[in-house]
Amino acid sequence: MDIIALIKAERDKVARQLNGLNAALAAFAGTYKTGSSRPRRKMSAAARARISAAQKARRPLASGPADKDVVGHNSQALYKNRIATRRFNCALTPNQSSA
Repeated sequence: MDIIALIKAERDKVARQLNGLNAALAAFAGTYKTGSSRPRRKMSAAARARISAAQKARRPLASGPADKDVVGHNSQALYKNRIATRRFNCALTPNQSSA
């Protein structure tokens, strides 16, 4: 046998194996689905807008009063300013535990 006949025979063998694998995939495709069987819940644009507006209204309350001279929320100057303010306020209030 010459080399060309061997290569053609190997190609035919691989093609049969590939057809068998494709048939197996087609048989199992409906059985094994990825994800959940329940359809995904859709949210209306109005509901998303209400949630977004509520979240935007909460943001200033969570971050505290904004300092005009500080650019970032996590800057060192803002942190030091808040700590100093807390210490100053604690020093002004009378000690509740000694009463």
